[in-house]
Amino acid sequence: MMYCLLCNTSIQYQLGWLQFLEGLLNQPLCSECEQQFQFIVGELCAICGRPLSELAPEYICKTNCLDCVRWETDTEYAGVLDKNRSVYTYNNWMKEVMKRFKFRGDAAIASLFAERMRRCLQASFTAKSLLIPIPLSPERLYERGFNQAQLLAGQIDHPCIEVLVRTHSEKQSKKSRLERMQMKTIFQVSNHQVIMNQNIVLIDDIYTTGATIRQAAKALKEGGARSVSSLTLCRG
Repeated sequence: MMYCLLCNTSIQYQLGWLQFLEGLLNQPLCSECEQQFQFIVGELCAICGRPLSELAPEYICKTNCLDCVRWETDTEYAGVLDKNRSVYTYNNWMKEVMKRFKFRGDAAIASLFAERMRRCLQASFTAKSLLIPIPLSPERLYERGFNQAQLLAGQIDHPCIEVLVRTHSEKQSKKSRLERMQMKTIFQVSNHQVIMNQNIVLIDDIYTTGATIRQAAKALKEGGARSVSSLTLCRG
């Protein structure tokens, strides 16, 4: 007997080849909890992966959302991020799940997303990419006990290195959207040799303004990476 990792109700599977091949038995979720996650589908912003169906026409410029157009006109950040792709929208259900994951210490929740993250990586990025999780500051790591991005990256079963160091400890969640976008680079690369001419995929839990991802991407590109993209669990 298996139990849902989120609501603890019992799960009874009808064993079959389709479920076996899709890896459903490795995701201990009941159908009620599974159905509350909202997958990102449809036409996406070519850069950040936001569903364009969520935007009014005036916030779309050809294949990009207006946010990405603004980023690409910023001389400091233009071209640093090839693209971001996310698995889920950051709906109310996901917000509660992420609170439990990040702030209540339920690290086991990372295992729920392994197969979906793996599929998104395979569908969206080159197989030769290196994964790099977005690091926490030492203060945040001490408070939380784990780095959620590192846990997510570890579930994907793909080459992963940790060469980014965060040099700024203030919580991003305390900053406004404009303040995040105006922040200077808050990351350093600890080993330039391992990223030289490599295609990098950053791993993080949530893409909101894109500021954190782009700051990390800028540090990696300046450190010698050939290209930098990102795979995030949620798109806010």
